Amino acid sequence: SPESPDVEAEASEDEPSPVKAKELTPEELEAKRLRDEAEAAAERLQQAKKAEEQRKKREQQRKEEEKRAAAQRKLEKKEREAAQKAEAKERRKIEQEQQKAEEQRQKQLQLREEQRLANLQENAERQRLHEEQLVARAFEADRLARVAILEAYEEGILDAAIRSTLLQEGSQSKSALHYALRKIAATLPLGSAGKTDGADSAHKEVEEFVVDLALACLSTDGCAGAESHDARARLASAIAVAVRPPTSLPELSKEAKACVKKQRLRVRIAALTLLRSLAAAEPIASAPKPRALAANAPAPKDIVADVELVVAEEGAIFESLTSYNEVGPIREGATLVAAGSAAEVDGYWMVPVKPQGAVELRVLRLAAAPPNEKASRSSGKQTSNGGDAAEPELGGRLQDFVRISAEGPSYLERGADDFRQVCFCGFDPAAALEAEASAPLNVNVAVKDSTSEQPISSSKGGKKAAKAKEPKAEEDLDALLQEFGMTAQSPGKSSKKKAKK
Repeated sequence: SPESPDVEAEASEDEPSPVKAKELTPEELEAKRLRDEAEAAAERLQQAKKAEEQRKKREQQRKEEEKRAAAQRKLEKKEREAAQKAEAKERRKIEQEQQKAEEQRQKQLQLREEQRLANLQENAERQRLHEEQLVARAFEADRLARVAILEAYEEGILDAAIRSTLLQEGSQSKSALHYALRKIAATLPLGSAGKTDGADSAHKEVEEFVVDLALACLSTDGCAGAESHDARARLASAIAVAVRPPTSLPELSKEAKACVKKQRLRVRIAALTLLRSLAAAEPIASAPKPRALAANAPAPKDIVADVELVVAEEGAIFESLTSYNEVGPIREGATLVAAGSAAEVDGYWMVPVKPQGAVELRVLRLAAAPPNEKASRSSGKQTSNGGDAAEPELGGRLQDFVRISAEGPSYLERGADDFRQVCFCGFDPAAALEAEASAPLNVNVAVKDSTSEQPISSSKGGKKAAKAKEPKAEEDLDALLQEFGMTAQSPGKSSKKKAKK
């Protein structure tokens, strides 16, 4: 009701008031304050300890979590490294397999290439041997055909045939061949009686060299301008087999060698007899050795083709104007013929000489005036025996062979090609190959081993006959060369131009 508050207020005023609290002294208040502060400090300390414990706990938890995370990372890293190693190992394995497969492929390719090259070389070598056999067979047939021509001449007829058919003795005028043989015969050495073995060997070598040149003159002159069926040309081509062959000629069979050797001895003896008779019956004065016109080397402009030159000091002949490979030596006093004008090469003047090669200009001297200053030598020449007949003018190969005779056997070191052409005497290996290539295939059927064509006999007579038909042992090449006065010489090593300083 609205009166209740007033009633309550009156009732409260009627109640007795409580007892007032005892007032504290300052000391008690200070003590109470200190207690309250101590309690508050203790409570703060307790809270601080609790907070520190919680912090340490959280720190411990954080460290454990970091440790677990580090262990996890380490494990993951280890797993990654293991995976990477496994992947790298697998990759290396694949690469090694690929490399091995590539090496195997390259090796197979190399083996195929080596096999291909070996097959090419084998085919080329087989082709070369086949061509050599074809050339040798054709060459042997050519030699035997020439030997058959010589065999038709009996012992006493061959000398007369050479004199009458080739040399044409008995004609009114002496031919250039006759004069060339007289010039060559003049270089024959004197008798070798009382000489030592070394001097006798040198004597025989010079003698055989002179015989080779005489046969070359007879063969070359007899075949020049004549028909192949002409008697003179046939005999001239036949005696070419008597020229000592260079080592580069095709190989002959043992039977063919024996036949050629027999006729070669006959022809060489006949040629030597002819030369000695010419030297005795119609001696010719040896041409005086050319002398140098000046003490110094000639000017390059004075060197033209066919100029005669004298070697003033020992030197070497080189393969060509620009080559440093030596073909052979040249001795002091030897005569050479220029093949063209002088040329300067690497600061040195070189002169091309006949038949091939080149010589330094500094070791040469002019032996005659240049051709534009020469007087004609063909007029007014007398024979050496005082006759009125003029000496014939030599030219071509005859002039070359006469010039070579003055150089001596040393010319063989660089003139093998000249003697090879004389030995061939019209035989062409290239033409022989073409003829064999164009021949029918069945022609090779006839080429069989001689042992397979002989019938087998059980009788003693058959065995003896078969044994007699067996080929003889191969002839010793050194013995054959020595028999004809030719010594085997090893090729000299090529060197730089030693004489140039």
